[in-house]
Amino acid sequence: MNYSYWTEKEIECKVYSSFDSKAGVRIFRIWDINNCIPKPDKLLAQPEIQINSSWEKAYFNRIWGKKYDPQGKGCWLKQKKSKYFKMETGYHRFKVRYILSQNRN
Repeated sequence: MNYSYWTEKEIECKVYSSFDSKAGVRIFRIWDINNCIPKPDKLLAQPEIQINSSWEKAYFNRIWGKKYDPQGKGCWLKQKKSKYFKMETGYHRFKVRYILSQNRN
């Protein structure tokens, strides 16, 4: 198999937050609303998003993410639940990285 290396870039994401009263923490949802990260069938490895100098895995959401995808397939999402993490709702820039599979077009 022939694979490429990590592709790393900065993208704009939409951040929403809500309060989880059961857990007593805020949940932050970071969406790749501009579809900058390729769809799962084009990737070798799960994409990661950099939050506070740490790389964390993003997940492809095929349910709520459909509203952010013109093709209706879904969108990448990172959920962050923490008492210590804070971020304003709105648009923010994040570094993301992923590995494209060269065997797939």
